[in-house]
Amino acid sequence: MSLISAPKNLKTHIFNLIEQNKTQELIQFIENHRDYIQNLVAPNYWTLGMYAVRYSNHELIKYLHKKDLLHEHPLSQYTLLQTAFQNNDLETLKLLCDELGKDINKPAYQFSDQTFLQHAHKYNLNDLIEIFCSRGAYFIIERTSSSLIDCYANNLKVEHDQTCVKFKSYYDNREIPQTSILQLKRDKLTPTHYFRFKNILLLQYLLQMKYLQAPEGYGDFLLNFNRILEYTAPSNIID
Repeated sequence: MSLISAPKNLKTHIFNLIEQNKTQELIQFIENHRDYIQNLVAPNYWTLGMYAVRYSNHELIKYLHKKDLLHEHPLSQYTLLQTAFQNNDLETLKLLCDELGKDINKPAYQFSDQTFLQHAHKYNLNDLIEIFCSRGAYFIIERTSSSLIDCYANNLKVEHDQTCVKFKSYYDNREIPQTSILQLKRDKLTPTHYFRFKNILLLQYLLQMKYLQAPEGYGDFLLNFNRILEYTAPSNIID
């Protein structure tokens, strides 16, 4: 249906379907009036996507993605991920990470420019850590003249004792300050380097959890420990 031929009450009808949580009717309406919705300022597909994520409407999220309607707004993918993260909606987050995975590693200004994985790491949000790491989230290292040589993945080793976990250089056993470890764009290192270094950083976190700390939720985390290692830490790094 074209914008010209669409009845004037259709816009109100969309809002009514949203407010009444009538997902199947809303999906059918979208099927019948895609061109009309496309030309609205609101509610458009961006509005519908935010509604679906905000209220954990997984059925509508799946439909919008299947029809390529989550890409209508240039900021939509990132904002949808952020909304699900802040709502601690694990099921929606899994769906969005599977469908919109390329935005997982963007820094979020709400988290002081940390990534989702860094923020989850900071607050020991173990369920979120597993979701992100199993779907392609990664840590990499700052590539500067002062840190480049010592901080390549194959030049680092991880040590732990009763007080802390440390990075040390294989070359001269010198400790590498964690201030040199930052999150930057993937293209700063080759795929091999960023992948291996991601694993070392996650291994540091796992060692802290397993040997040095017992934070809230630790028992649940241990249940997933081997699964996380399977995703993120090859045996050559653990050894």
